[in-house]
Amino acid sequence: MPDIPIDRLATFGRQAYEHAGLSPDDAHKVVDIQLTADLRGVDTHGFQRLPWYVGHLQEGRYNAQPSLAALQETA
Repeated sequence: MPDIPIDRLATFGRQAYEHAGLSPDDAHKVVDIQLTADLRGVDTHGFQRLPWYVGHLQEGRYNAQPSLAALQETA
């Protein structure tokens, strides 16, 4: 398997998620979390999931632009 620099993976991942409908900020967060998981050795939640998540976004199984609001905050 070829070695691919992490910055190239990050760029590819962000572009894939943005193409699937995520905002640039959300795409950056998801890719950062996935690559961090890989670097920690948690491959089951890492970058290998990218095709799966992108597919679900494209199929409409995941909402790429949810409207979230905090209903209650606790101390």
